[in-house]
Amino acid sequence: MLVVRTDQMAVFQAGADARLLDGLVEHLRAQEIERFAGAGDRELRRFAEAGLVRARALGGSAPDALAIFVGLMALFGDDFDRRSWAARVLEDSAQPPDDRIRALIDAAAGGGAEER
Repeated sequence: MLVVRTDQMAVFQAGADARLLDGLVEHLRAQEIERFAGAGDRELRRFAEAGLVRARALGGSAPDALAIFVGLMALFGDDFDRRSWAARVLEDSAQPPDDRIRALIDAAAGGGAEER
């Protein structure tokens, strides 16, 4: 039986986080979002890291859900999750946290994001 120690898991998680951040930086750069015009990798990485912290504080853990959260944060603003359309989705305790974050895409596409 293979046993993975806690310190080994931490190394694996750090590697996964670094790859996720690298991918998020590339995605943010490729999207040519106006707020990031002229931003360098360091600024994009800081933004993505802050988004990951926020998404994880909401219970997010799946890489796709974390990426969705950061992407929506880039499009709708750093506090988008506090707006009524997003808060309604995120407060739905009937769904697991990653599913709530994924559901934000439909809420935004359904016109909810127009609520400012």
